[in-house]
Amino acid sequence: MSEKVVELGPITRRILERIAGVQEGTLSTPDKSVQIVETTEPSAWLHAAIERLEARIDEIFNTLTQEHGIPFEKEFYSVDEVADRSKQDGVTKYEAYTIRQACNKGRIPDAQKARRGQRWLIPHSALLRILSQGLEPIASKR
Repeated sequence: MSEKVVELGPITRRILERIAGVQEGTLSTPDKSVQIVETTEPSAWLHAAIERLEARIDEIFNTLTQEHGIPFEKEFYSVDEVADRSKQDGVTKYEAYTIRQACNKGRIPDAQKARRGQRWLIPHSALLRILSQGLEPIASKR
């Protein structure tokens, strides 16, 4: 097993210490064993780890909301979450593809691209608007 050195800033290191019990030394990652060293530049695997943590947090929110009926208002929702909620509570039922295309075409004006532009983040206010009124109509070209 080869080792690579990943240099972390002090804040990132403290976050990993609190969340995963990682301290300066060695961390086992899905691809390789990684030696943790303090600096200011996070690496690509750290971004992937953060994305996995965000996905896990989303799973926990969904479990608490759907299976246990505990209501949570998140600041932002994924395309899949908005589509699922529209199928449950919306005036119009949308597929994830339709929500994603609406974001791409500016029909959900408050939607934002996530960190590296791979996912859309849809604010709670936009979710409520979609559930009660549907998507904004496509602007006609004249």
